[in-house]
Amino acid sequence: MPPTREVMSDRAAGLSRRSLLTGGLAAFGLTSMSLLAACSTGSTKSASGSGSKKLTFSTPTDAVATIELFKDFAASFEKANKGTSVSVIENGAGNFDQWFQAHLAAKNAPDTLRITPTQIGTYIANGGMLDIAPYLPKNYGDDFNPTFWSQVSQGGKVFGIPQCVDTTAMFYRTSMLQQVGARIPSSPKDAWTWDEFIDICTEVKKITGKYAFSFQWSTGAGYYWLPVLYQHGGQLMKSDFKTPAITSDEGIEALEWTRKWFTDGLISPDNTLQGTVGDAAINLFSSGQVGMMVNGDWKMTNVQAGGLKDEDWDVTYLFRDKNTASLVGGTIIGVSRDADNPELAARLAQWICDTENMKKYCEQTLFLPSRTSLRGDKTQYSYRPELVSRFLDQAAAIPQEMYKLQTSKSFSAINNVVSQQIPLCFTGQQTAKETAQNIASGITSAIATA
Repeated sequence: MPPTREVMSDRAAGLSRRSLLTGGLAAFGLTSMSLLAACSTGSTKSASGSGSKKLTFSTPTDAVATIELFKDFAASFEKANKGTSVSVIENGAGNFDQWFQAHLAAKNAPDTLRITPTQIGTYIANGGMLDIAPYLPKNYGDDFNPTFWSQVSQGGKVFGIPQCVDTTAMFYRTSMLQQVGARIPSSPKDAWTWDEFIDICTEVKKITGKYAFSFQWSTGAGYYWLPVLYQHGGQLMKSDFKTPAITSDEGIEALEWTRKWFTDGLISPDNTLQGTVGDAAINLFSSGQVGMMVNGDWKMTNVQAGGLKDEDWDVTYLFRDKNTASLVGGTIIGVSRDADNPELAARLAQWICDTENMKKYCEQTLFLPSRTSLRGDKTQYSYRPELVSRFLDQAAAIPQEMYKLQTSKSFSAINNVVSQQIPLCFTGQQTAKETAQNIASGITSAIATA
């Protein structure tokens, strides 16, 4: 059973030791121009020692409603823990690694912070994230999805708590797919095959007179492409996470298939990894320039805000090939090594991720809960819950080996190489084979110098 709120109160100071469907989430942090100021004046962390009851909680600058939720969680934690104060610090859009590394170097990283699965591996390896196992109740991880929990729980140590999960699926305009006579898949395993998807795209493009679909890329997030690779039976890295595997036939063919989106005019030439900014993919979808869109659960209300009526659009499962695969995203709440009061900081992480607060957060933001007890009708989503359930099904189809790679210690460096190389293939500046070779050599160099 998950801990109750009472377990999280001051009376539970002596808790015993306890023995992972994404934006993209996108990377977050301060811009590079503000790093020096951040190191010297950006933190309100107390320096009063291990007994301090002043906490800092760092969260990226998301939608206003999301920030307000964390402020509410902080306020309720203060009320339940007399004498405790929590400062919620927002970080502007930028490079998370630069921001966090700068704060760690200055020894003023926030006590508790949000971090993504694709980022945390680096900071587990270099000691930036604290082991909070001593402050968690026995069997605390039992209520979490085993895949997500396994990546924060290593060798008896726990380096954070999975707060939410996100993934991508296929949005579509109902009238257009009816017009082309496309079937609607009933499950991830029943999703359109690659060939079927291209056939549908060809017909949809005839209707729009522009393009067939849009793709929600995120600058610097080359890993958004990895589901295509793993769907085709390819791998970015071998199981040792040190040896590149993308130069296989499967890897080159996956790059060639994605390049076909652009060479055949199925996707806008501006809708690239580096060219897609903000809600550009949604704007193409809402304006009718495309009939389909690959995007995430958390973006559904943005589609609504774009002016489309609910009856005008729907969501089905992401295309598949030999395998099913979709984006790995989400948030982990962890404690930095600079925490003045690690126990209190860990209790704040538990508070944010307890059943009630996780339920509230997911219901309002449309992210997916990492607690198994909140799946199904246990969570009453604020908007189109029948569609959220499809994202939940899609998240369950994320390959274990892809998730493990994306939470490995070298993934930030690996992702930087992928992010630099794949746009050159998609825009025709280098062949798929050259791209695969450049990714492989770049990864080898990045790992050697990491």
